[in-house]
Amino acid sequence: MVAELLKSQPEIVLFASLVLGYLIGSFRIGPIQLGGVCGTAGGRQ
Repeated sequence: MVAELLKSQPEIVLFASLVLGYLIGSFRIGPIQLGGVCGTAGGRQ
């Protein structure tokens, strides 16, 4: 069911990957924080 939805609506996959990447980029490990751009680029792969 989910796979069919994602195949028929590829925009959902794009939006979800951007949101996930932004959330990954907002995590801070000690003094290091990647930021939204690095998180989105890394989350996309």
